[in-house]
Amino acid sequence: MDYAQLLYGLNEGFLQRIKPNYRAIAIGYQNGDLKTIVYCDTFPQDEDDLDNLKEAVSEAESLIENVKGVFVEVIYSEEPIGKLNKLDFWYFLRYDAEL
Repeated sequence: MDYAQLLYGLNEGFLQRIKPNYRAIAIGYQNGDLKTIVYCDTFPQDEDDLDNLKEAVSEAESLIENVKGVFVEVIYSEEPIGKLNKLDFWYFLRYDAEL
């Protein structure tokens, strides 16, 4: 997997789709499976929030070659970001005073 292509796909997919309640977005890519965990400070407010996330991940998936499966998890968490699972890497981190 070319990580430049992965980052390009993520940038295009999440462009203007990161909501203020997203604390962090963790990305994992192994054996053709793209796993995304979105940590939020509030529960999704309505179906539009989840649709927005589905669109972002679908856009990213379409731009990344050899993706076999896509897994998305939305987790409400008040844990410090430093204690959350980053999978392979953090794609997005919102500044929190307590890391």
